Amino acid sequence: VEGCEIINIARGQECTIKMLAEEIVSLTGSRSQIACINPPAGRYDFEVSRRIGDSTKLERLVGFVPGIDLREGLRRTIEDWRRHHTR
Repeated sequence: VEGCEIINIARGQECTIKMLAEEIVSLTGSRSQIACINPPAGRYDFEVSRRIGDSTKLERLVGFVPGIDLREGLRRTIEDWRRHHTR
């Protein structure tokens, strides 16, 4: 979209998709099982197994530096979601 920019909000901590899933299961108290499967044929070229965010652009544009780690951010997000979506 013209005039819009993508800005990461991250602490620069590497995290595998499996680690992210394990944190979510742990923080939610879920009994879900995590399954690692191969991506469908033809999709492997752009599948990402690890993530590391860089918020340099965020700091440059607005002067904000994220101050919490992934686990705490997930905990707060889950808590907020539960507060607004559970009855």
